[in-house]
Amino acid sequence: MINPFLSIIVAARNDNYGGDFIQRLQQCLDWNIAFLEKYKIQTEFVIVNWNPVAENRTLEESITIPKNLNYVSSKIIIVMSELHQQYVNPKVRKTVPMFEFIAKNAGIKRAKGEYILCINADILLHPSIFEFIAAKKLNKDFYYRANRFDFRKEGDSINLEHLYKLGFAVSLKGFLYYFSSFMNRKIQYEFFKPLNQLRVYFEFWKLRNKKWCNFMGISVTQDNAAFYAHCHNSGDFMIMHRDYWHELKGYPEYTYISTHTDALFTIFANTRLKEYVFADPVFHCEHERRYSWEAIKKEQTFLEAFAKFEQTAQEILKSKKVNKFLNTADWGLKTFSLPEVNLNKTE
Repeated sequence: MINPFLSIIVAARNDNYGGDFIQRLQQCLDWNIAFLEKYKIQTEFVIVNWNPVAENRTLEESITIPKNLNYVSSKIIIVMSELHQQYVNPKVRKTVPMFEFIAKNAGIKRAKGEYILCINADILLHPSIFEFIAAKKLNKDFYYRANRFDFRKEGDSINLEHLYKLGFAVSLKGFLYYFSSFMNRKIQYEFFKPLNQLRVYFEFWKLRNKKWCNFMGISVTQDNAAFYAHCHNSGDFMIMHRDYWHELKGYPEYTYISTHTDALFTIFANTRLKEYVFADPVFHCEHERRYSWEAIKKEQTFLEAFAKFEQTAQEILKSKKVNKFLNTADWGLKTFSLPEVNLNKTE
């Protein structure tokens, strides 16, 4: 595919992270490719396989792409272990098997689409988002975000009604909400959206009237960039014109841990573009994690990462200047030739 309209970037590794990574990746491919074909969206699906495990089955052996697709091409870009080692530097970043956002940057740098969508390998887009993209409603002056609807998978049957039914939480701009098991989740989600708008408005009102709030004993959140831009789980879904991905030089590659790296990039985008949040969510399949949510709230490394994010974000939001925070010109493994595996199949 020479000139796709959309490039979708996913970072992956053949280590079966979370115990069922291959199944989640396959579900992501099956769901999203089916709708891309249905809505006739010229798309390249790019999987960046970072630091593959030599003794495990390769990703291309583990996943299945439908044959004879008309609108979607798929490929894997491989970042070998030797290249991974060149990015191992404990003084700059915590050593982990996959540097997620450097991997995504490698895909972004090589993407051919006019618009680039970065998602994670367990994300299913709502059909209305595909419909919006197919109608060519994407605007270069905007970056596009979506609320993340978390669900726990039960069985192999997946449809829209099922996804809503299995939901347990949703991340909106600035706030996280948990669903009650006694009410329809879709109805709750529609209720949470206007409630969330009021809560964000109230936070800004308190900032404007903090002297009065302090006098009345009303707590004021001084620094919370997530009220200015939809930073929550932004690594799971971000669409932007390729020119701005390149102007902003991809996700920061210098952060010590990946937590808040995607949020920081959202602040970068907010200085250049208007924000558009889709009314319907993207769906995220829950899985085992290296760190529990409780650990993230308490562990010193995560606390320091959040503090650094807030400090940087507030400086950027006040000055609207981001250049000193951007990557160097060699971002996205620019100077390296990376092997690719074409996944397109025909009868």
